[in-house]
Amino acid sequence: MSRRRRRGAAASLVLAVLLALASVLVAAGSATASSRTEPLTATFTGLVPGAARSTSWVLDVARDAVVTEVETTELATGGVRWDVALCAPAGDACLPVTRDAVGVRLPAGSYRLTVRVQATDALEPGETRTLDGHVVLSDAGGADGDAAAVWPGGGTGATGRSAASGPLALTGASALPLLLVAVASGVVGLVALLAARRGRDDEEPVPVGAAPPVRPTPTTHRDPRRAP
Repeated sequence: MSRRRRRGAAASLVLAVLLALASVLVAAGSATASSRTEPLTATFTGLVPGAARSTSWVLDVARDAVVTEVETTELATGGVRWDVALCAPAGDACLPVTRDAVGVRLPAGSYRLTVRVQATDALEPGETRTLDGHVVLSDAGGADGDAAAVWPGGGTGATGRSAASGPLALTGASALPLLLVAVASGVVGLVALLAARRGRDDEEPVPVGAAPPVRPTPTTHRDPRRAP
């Protein structure tokens, strides 16, 4: 019986270790998936005064997100005006990507991030201008209620996809159940191990041929002052 208990205790301890490792991995995955940094880099060469150029690319937002940071840097200043916007493919709604966009909530969907440059008369012909920066999107699940209204409106994104899945879907709470089960399994394993060890001590047989322990016989001391 004690051997069976020891096996059960060992299995519980192994399960506790595996669940603890799984909770750590889930927590680490949640941390990396809770935010996303989208680079803002565009270079235009051969610009002439009065020219307008643009470049764009698709930005997929798999889960409702909040703009938490916008940073842009003009590597060569002067002679141009920059315009960065996030546009929904279905419609003409565009969000200017500036620091004022921080706090805006984006529904899940597919957007187009566009960088435009307008050369002024102060630009020398043939000049090159580069814009560098990034936009940080964070999981909207942990955002407070003071964030700006959902842009461009509605509960789903530009392509109508559900906001319940995607690379931003994991949160730190996902690791809590695994961690609790790991702790419970560890406690059960330790209790079972102690019970098995106690049972083994109680059931330990006396070696064959061994003499029973001799208990000392109490001796009675007679008082010599007392008469017989």
